[in-house]
Amino acid sequence: MSRLHIADTGLFVAMGQPSNSRYQAVRRFARQNDVTKAVLETLEELKAAPGAIVPIADVPDVPVGEVTVEGTIETLWEPSSSSIQQVGLIADDSGKIKFTCWEKSVQTVVREGQTVRFRAAAKNWYEGRCSIALTGWSRIEFPERGRWWEE
Repeated sequence: MSRLHIADTGLFVAMGQPSNSRYQAVRRFARQNDVTKAVLETLEELKAAPGAIVPIADVPDVPVGEVTVEGTIETLWEPSSSSIQQVGLIADDSGKIKFTCWEKSVQTVVREGQTVRFRAAAKNWYEGRCSIALTGWSRIEFPERGRWWEE
């Protein structure tokens, strides 16, 4: 390629030969931006990958319907319905989110202060706020408990 061309919003710019300093500067700019864009796209893809632990603050922005989060059970409330097993807040370093565990999901009960991992929690929206729900497809793990067979 003897010339670098940049097309943006219909503007076409020719920067000259590869030995031209403007050509080199624009080429560096284009390469750096492509790398940055690629890194950001890769991070977004990783967050959306099944089973990837998503920071709680990023849950609303993840483009999938189910997420995996890990954090500490901060608060539990009295369920407002007999169809709810537990309801409360789970928090990590990035933020906190409301979770609902449905009776029909038959999940393990969690306690305040426990560190838990909710796998395949369904994202919900109510009055502009994102929350997560533990369904029959979800799983609760307790990462701090360890595995007795590895001790």
